[in-house]
Amino acid sequence: MHGTLFFASTTPFLNQFDPANDPSVVTIDCRHLNFVDYSAIAALKTLRERYDKAGKHLRVLHLSERCKKLLKRARVNHD
Repeated sequence: MHGTLFFASTTPFLNQFDPANDPSVVTIDCRHLNFVDYSAIAALKTLRERYDKAGKHLRVLHLSERCKKLLKRARVNHD
């Protein structure tokens, strides 16, 4: 993924994924993705919950240290 994830882009971000029809393991490479607000963190948490509910695994890679801290506070696991 490339770009910035914030309140105005969370819906398009979430709409790119289809847990019911996606593979059993989905990887998001966040090397070029910037999280800038709580909406972005909530979107990633929502996505994780959707994949969990579908019995699938969402892997989130290459998060910045800042994002890791925000996700940890929001109790969203990352690989």
